[in-house]
Amino acid sequence: MKSFKIFTLVKNNIFNIDLIISLSFIVSISLVFLINKKNEFYYLSIIFLIINLITIITISLINNFRYQKLNGKFDGELIFLEDKIILDKTTILISDIKNIYIHIEDYKGKYLWRKTLKPKLQQGVKNFIKIELLNENTIVKYFLQNEKNEIIKISNILEKYYLNKKIHFLHLIELLGINDYDEIQKIKIKLKN
Repeated sequence: MKSFKIFTLVKNNIFNIDLIISLSFIVSISLVFLINKKNEFYYLSIIFLIINLITIITISLINNFRYQKLNGKFDGELIFLEDKIILDKTTILISDIKNIYIHIEDYKGKYLWRKTLKPKLQQGVKNFIKIELLNENTIVKYFLQNEKNEIIKISNILEKYYLNKKIHFLHLIELLGINDYDEIQKIKIKLKN
C-alpha cells in the first residue's frame, strides 16, 4: 500500500514579482534616457537603474534555491490498493471504474527551467489522477510526489489495474518509465503470465 497526499488548489494571488520588477526596470531605463545629462536628477536615475539591476540579479540567484508558493492545501490521502482506490474518505472499487489516467509531471524539488524571477523549485503537486466511473462521473484529484518517479513504487498495483482493463498498456509503460523496446517486451510477457 502506498499513499500520496491529495492537494486542493486555492485561488491564486494576483501578486506577480516578474511584472513589478519589469515595470521598475523599464521606468529606470526610461528615466536614464529621458532626463538630460546636465539635470541634477540624471545621476539619481543611473543609481536607480543600478539598484534595479542588482535587485534583479539578487532575486534571480536567491530564487534558484527557493520553493514556489504552495497555492492550496493538503486534503487527505490518495491510496492505491489492488481492488480499490481511496480518495480521502471516498472508496472507489476497481469494479466501478471504467478508466484510470494518472498524469505525472512534478515532484518536490524539481527545478523549473524558465526565465522568471519566481522561485524555481516546484512543490510536486502538479500530478493528478482522473478516474472515469462506469456511471459516467469523473473524479480528478491532484496529489503530491515527494520524489521523481515515486509512482513506480506502486508498479505491481498499476499492473493489476492494467490486467483489469482500467489502464491502457501504453499509459502503463509511460507511468513505469519504460522506454526500451526489450523492456517493453519483458513487461508484455510478464503481464501475459
